[in-house]
Order: sequence, then C-alpha cells, then structure tokens
Amino acid sequence: MRIIFDEDEKIEFSRFFKFVLILGIIFTGICLLSSLTLIRDFFKDDILNKPYAYDYFKNVIFYLCLSVVFFGLIVTWRSKKPFSRTVTIIMYCESIIFFISSLITPQLNGFKNMSFEILAYNDFSLLDGKFLLLGIILLISAYLVGYGLRIQEDYESTV
Repeated sequence: MRIIFDEDEKIEFSRFFKFVLILGIIFTGICLLSSLTLIRDFFKDDILNKPYAYDYFKNVIFYLCLSVVFFGLIVTWRSKKPFSRTVTIIMYCESIIFFISSLITPQLNGFKNMSFEILAYNDFSLLDGKFLLLGIILLISAYLVGYGLRIQEDYESTV
C-alpha cells in the first residue's frame, strides 16, 4: 500500500532534525553577526589596496556562503520540506560565488599560490584553481541533487 502525499502537505520534523536545524540557524546567525565587522572595515579602510586584501576577501567569501546557507535553513524551517528545490538553489548560488571568486582572488594584493592556478604567467594568474574546483564540484552536486529531486517527483506523480 502506498500513501500519496499532497505536494503542499508539510511533514513533521523529528525532534533530532528540529534540534539540528535550530542549532544551525542559531550558529549561522551568530556568525553572520560577526560579519558586520567586515562591512565596517571595508568602509573604514581602503581594503582592496592593503597587503591583506586576499585574506579579507576569503572571509567575505565564507560569510557570503554562510548567509546563503542561513537563508536556506530558514526556508527549510518555514516550508517544513527538508528535501526541496531550496537545496539545489543554495548549491547553485554557492557555486556561482566560488566561480566569481576564482576570477577575483588572483588579482588581489596578498594572493599566494597555495594550490594551483589556471593561465598563470610570472605574477599574473587568471583563475584561482582552488575556488574554481570548489565551484565545479558544487555545480555538479547541485545538478545531481536536482536530478534526483525530479526523478522523485516523477515517481510520486506516476504512483
């Protein structure tokens, strides 16, 4: 016997999942509050011309990804759907952040080749391979999760 759920029907989360979700929302929210100092420093100092611009930008990337995850956790909490399009949207957004970062980071002061560079010559590098690789992995993962979600929806609609 198979029970078919309405698409708009919200499921009840287990206690453990609620605990982990609330914990995730609280901790990511607290971390995002600490990102306010980055915004203050950006407007107070000329960060892009400082020798630590690359380290500063790595923190910006971290907080951008964290903010995407934070809003995704809130959407999951409100929609009561842990496996939805929200997960794929989060992964696509983060892959875009990493793709853009792979272009920007090699041009910043303080950039050191810690992994691999793409199209590099002397001190010039077009792409930071570390961020590009993360973006590609997230893009492939987002596609796979989205594909699995479509297969699940097709299966549920035919049964």
